[in-house]
Formats: sequence, structure tokens, C-alpha cells
Amino acid sequence: MNLGNCLKSWKKLKIFKAAFNTINEVDFWKEVLVHEEFKELQILLETYLALPLSTVECERVFSRVNLIKTDARNTLGMESLNDLLQINLKGPNIEEFDFGECINDWKLTKYRRFI
Repeated sequence: MNLGNCLKSWKKLKIFKAAFNTINEVDFWKEVLVHEEFKELQILLETYLALPLSTVECERVFSRVNLIKTDARNTLGMESLNDLLQINLKGPNIEEFDFGECINDWKLTKYRRFI
């Protein structure tokens, strides 16, 4: 990676950004990453785009883990904890969940068991 070429690419990137200021950020960066003129900056840009802006998501997950793994559940295994965490993070809200439909689906299952 040549510093001079990187600086030239950086200047071109600023002009490119000004020309494409009407498209959304995601589409802009997708376009930049496939554009041949910015190959010198590709590693730098991919690193920049991969870095989280804050630790909020990570802190949210740890907070949920603390809510799930209480003193009463201190022997909870990693697989069960992961399953409960996925349900908690990605599952439907308890107000929207249809327990009747869930029970009926379970009853119709040939091989059913509690996990």
C-alpha cells in the first residue's frame, strides 16, 4: 500500500461522495467498495465499516443474559442459555405470542418432548 496512492484515492473519495450525496449511506459504501479507483483504500474502508459505533448492542446482550441467568438458574448450560437469549432477543413480544397456536402445533407433532 503506497501512501501517495492512498492520499490520491482519499481525495477522489471526497469528490465521489459529493457527487453521490443523494443515495443512502449503505448503497454509497457498496459502490465505493467495488469501484476500482478505491482499491488502495479497500482494507481501510472495510475495517472502518466493520467497527461498531458504540457498545450499546453488546451491553444490551449482557443485560439480557443477566436477566435470564438468575440465581435460580445458576446451573443453566451454555446451549440452553444461548437458546433462551435468542428467543429473548429475536422472538415475538409476549403480548403478540399465541400460546394456543403453539400448544396445538406441539400436540400435532409426532415426536414431542420438553427440552
